[in-house]
Amino acid sequence: HTGLLYQKVKEVLPSMAYKTEDGYGALNYLSTDYINTIAGATQETARLVQSMKNEIEKLKQEIAELQKKGGE
Repeated sequence: HTGLLYQKVKEVLPSMAYKTEDGYGALNYLSTDYINTIAGATQETARLVQSMKNEIEKLKQEIAELQKKGGE
């Protein structure tokens, strides 16, 4: 299982961190701040992936054009 460290999360997203009755640190994975952070990161990652795919296609086309010119 993958999880987050209470001490680290408390520093950057304190609204997600809380103490249990027995004093242990815990994380609320249903926190709206956490969910919004994940959603934003996912959107940014999807945007970057699409941008990279577009760049790869552009470079493939340039390579094909250069290969044609080299074969002439």
